[in-house]
Amino acid sequence: MCILIHHPINTKFTVDQLQDFYDKNSDGFGAIVKHGDTVEVIKSIGQISEIIELYNEQVSGKEAIIHLRMKTHGDIDLNNCHPYEVIPGLYMAHNGILSTGNSKDTRMSDTWHYINDFLRPILKSNPDMIFNPGFQAMISSHIGPSNKFGFMNSSGKAVIINKTSGVTHKGVWYSNTYAWTPWKFGLGQQPVATTHSYTPANRYSKANQGSIWDSRYASSSTWKAWDQYDRAPDAKAKTKYHPLSKKAKAAQTKKITNIDTEQLKRIIRQTYNAINLDGQKSVKEWVNKYPMAAMRLIYELYGSESSAYRNSTYISDLVNDHPWDAADWICEAWENMEVELCQLADIKIEHQLV
Repeated sequence: MCILIHHPINTKFTVDQLQDFYDKNSDGFGAIVKHGDTVEVIKSIGQISEIIELYNEQVSGKEAIIHLRMKTHGDIDLNNCHPYEVIPGLYMAHNGILSTGNSKDTRMSDTWHYINDFLRPILKSNPDMIFNPGFQAMISSHIGPSNKFGFMNSSGKAVIINKTSGVTHKGVWYSNTYAWTPWKFGLGQQPVATTHSYTPANRYSKANQGSIWDSRYASSSTWKAWDQYDRAPDAKAKTKYHPLSKKAKAAQTKKITNIDTEQLKRIIRQTYNAINLDGQKSVKEWVNKYPMAAMRLIYELYGSESSAYRNSTYISDLVNDHPWDAADWICEAWENMEVELCQLADIKIEHQLV
């Protein structure tokens, strides 16, 4: 759920805007800032107060490429805080998830691996190639439209790869609309709030009979047809992703009750609302719409340093390639950890799943 921003000269974000970006992307702030004919790279993994001060002092009013990170691969530290130096005099930040090989050093992000494995070997002998439209098109094809790169060289010349996959609002380019709240700042309309009845027997992914579908969907020919089409890639997949054992779940319960961030609370509330809306179907739609948030939640629920295949790369592949299975994992967690999750996210419920 990172966000990449091309911030033109004379742009000045408000404290509310910075807070909104940070609330959804609190694992690192960085910027490439143009100062006349030179640039400065700044980074911070501090709290919002530090980031506001840094922005106001060094970024506000200047052209910059800004990045706020939500971790998917690698540690949360300054080494993984965007922007990165690709080669001397060329810097880059990234929004998206790259699956082009991230196992060489699990401490480092997918962006770091891509720079090391692809960009640096090509650009070190010809730095200006990044400004070649043909080369930009080749990189765009390689990374796919869901990934966006922002480059700036030492003289302040900027390039955005996959710019058309983002959105421009009031002169500012944003890489997505899911990692901030556009309607709060004049882009689009506020979603209409709805209320739904609380039905403990079927609000999770599995009906009492053992079927993964709520009975009201099983009787719908339209739903069956849509489901058959949508699940086809998962049905053919060689790998089936299974949730953890009961013993592992008990251990994870202790882990997640110790995590207290507004960002994670918001993610938990979103999945709670999705489950109450339409069970697993809505959770799957949420996973597709907010893949970064889904990865964060699944990692906190199921991630384990002692389990080689349940790391951030594995979870990234799960969410992107098997969204139905990712929804299974989330719904399974709610079935087994409802009380803990509700307490953590400050959700008050009158009934609990029996």
